[in-house]
Amino acid sequence: MVLFYVQRCKIYDQLAKDDETVDWSHIIQYNAARPRAVVCLWLVYHRRLATKSRLKRLGLLQEDVCSLCNEQEEDIDHLMLNCGVTKHVWPTILDWLEVKHKSGQWQVEKKWVVQNTKGKGYHSYMLKIAIAETVYGLWMYRNKCVFGTDANEDATKIVPRIIDSIVYRGWLKVKYRKRIGLLMM
Repeated sequence: MVLFYVQRCKIYDQLAKDDETVDWSHIIQYNAARPRAVVCLWLVYHRRLATKSRLKRLGLLQEDVCSLCNEQEEDIDHLMLNCGVTKHVWPTILDWLEVKHKSGQWQVEKKWVVQNTKGKGYHSYMLKIAIAETVYGLWMYRNKCVFGTDANEDATKIVPRIIDSIVYRGWLKVKYRKRIGLLMM
């Protein structure tokens, strides 16, 4: 029994040693967003979200055209930042948070998010929630369009839902309620 335990510990140590660390782990670990939104963000950061581009590479789909705009390949960069239907979402959310930033490519955005979410202040706390909830909101809108539920819903309705989620999750931190209240005015 002891030998089995020792071998198991050695195997775990070997597996843990090979695991690479990422610079964005604090965004996932200390995020007050809904757990499903944090998991979706984790999938996006690992580039494991089931976009049409990824499903085509895996041999599960024949075409990889965006479900929303029907113009370009549906990958994470396109879906989250460049799609004609959803590209207004990020600037609107960031303006609401009073963050001055112009969105670019997803890899550049990841670095920007990592730099701007370090620390424990209000700005960092709210930006972490906003990133996770926005990614999740865009992904859910895409899924509604693909699978036919509320397919005729206008893309402008995404932003108020995301803001509601950010406010609800941010409200959990009592010391930030006054600042969140000011954003709502």
